Amino acid sequence: MNKVAIAAIDLGKHTFHLHAQDDRGHELYCKKVTRVTLTQHLANLEPCTVAALLEVGVSLTPGFKSINDLPALLETSAVPEPIKKILTTLHEHFNFLDGQVKKRDKDVEWQAAGDDLAARLMLHLLEAPNERAEP
Repeated sequence: MNKVAIAAIDLGKHTFHLHAQDDRGHELYCKKVTRVTLTQHLANLEPCTVAALLEVGVSLTPGFKSINDLPALLETSAVPEPIKKILTTLHEHFNFLDGQVKKRDKDVEWQAAGDDLAARLMLHLLEAPNERAEP
C-alpha cells in the first residue's frame, strides 16, 4: 500500500469519513469511522498532513420563494460572515440575472406583438392549452 501523504477528515455529528491520498493525489481509501476508531487509525499512520473538512451550509427548498427569503434566513443563521457575504453576492447576482431574463421576455413579447403571425400563434396557444395532443 502507498504511503498516506494527506488524510482528510470529513466531520459529522456521530461518524466521520476519512479520505486518504498518496503524494500524487491518488485516493488510497475512504472509510467511515467513529471518533474512537478515527483516533486509533490516525495514531497508526506515519507522519502526514491531516486536514479537517467541515461543511457549513444553508438548506433551501427548491423554488423562487426560498431564494427570495435567503437574505432574511442569512440574518438569523449561524453561518460564518465570509460565507454570508458569498451567499449574499450570489443572491444579488441571481436577482440581476432574473431581471435580465424578465427584460428579454418583455422584448420578445413586444416584438411578437408587432408580428401578425407571432400574435396569431400566441393567441392560438393561449386559447387552447388543453386541446393540444398528448405525446
